[in-house]
Amino acid sequence: MNTNFHFSRTKRPLAALACALVMVTQSVMAKAGNDTALASAAVLATPVVVTKTADLSFGKFAAGTAGSITISTSGTRSVSGGVLAFADGPAMTAAAFVVSGAPGAAYSITHSGTATLSRLGGVDTMLMTKSSAGGAAGAANGTTNAAPGSVLNNGSQTIYIGATLDVGAGQAGGSYSGTLAVTVEYN
Repeated sequence: MNTNFHFSRTKRPLAALACALVMVTQSVMAKAGNDTALASAAVLATPVVVTKTADLSFGKFAAGTAGSITISTSGTRSVSGGVLAFADGPAMTAAAFVVSGAPGAAYSITHSGTATLSRLGGVDTMLMTKSSAGGAAGAANGTTNAAPGSVLNNGSQTIYIGATLDVGAGQAGGSYSGTLAVTVEYN
């Protein structure tokens, strides 16, 4: 049996074309495939924690005519208008919070701009607004040691918040309380 193939001149170009198509198809199939991209994220393993260490206290005072009483971030008290401050009674203090988290991480703090203090056992109220009085180096927006972009050196920092209390003329005596909300976030 003769195993030699002979192509006529007309069949040779067709055979060459068929071989070329098979090669192109294999080349295209060899280049087909999947591609992937690497996705990554950095997650701070240490959550930010805020712990209150001191309440904001305006101390003991009396109202004649309308006025205000301010506690600076350093805990210094000042009065204006018809408010009379007393030295005895509860201590005057700025609110204090310890912020803990990842060492060297930048953070920002926000707190409610105003709060209503209500008289215990009554319906009387007073409006408290965050103080612009710094009282200490680094104060910003009524806080000290918490300027925008503050950094948690060694993983913690104490911040102080001062405020001003608007006292009405003839404000009813008694104990007043309210809530100052503080939020700390990593930048």
